Amino acid sequence: MDDDKFTQCLSAAEAAAWASFKSVVRNFLGKHKSDNYKQIVADLLQNYKRIGARMSLNIHFLHSHLDFFPENLGDTSDEQGERLHQDLQRIEKNYQGFWDEGMMSDYCWTLLRETEPKQYKRRCYTALHF
Repeated sequence: MDDDKFTQCLSAAEAAAWASFKSVVRNFLGKHKSDNYKQIVADLLQNYKRIGARMSLNIHFLHSHLDFFPENLGDTSDEQGERLHQDLQRIEKNYQGFWDEGMMSDYCWTLLRETEPKQYKRRCYTALHF
């Protein structure tokens, strides 16, 4: 990631975007999440916007749902990352390539539905629900 010839070929805006990307990789996606990770991701998105990069679905999820990411991303397996892509492919297929807020909310709801529900020790059989 540290190539002087590569960075010399970039414009100032592209170099800033590249530096932001490297910062996200080192301070957010590694084994230790930096304390200012929200600012690092915001800088990345701002620099990418300056160079005219379009926001993909994965980047949108990163931007909107930083709290979903565990503290130690380096310990997550590749299988979990592959599952993310498989889930997103299925949802994109359902929406036939049209991206909107509903598509992202469907994915968020699948995450919430897969979490373990609260287990209660007793169940009341006498309560009637209408």
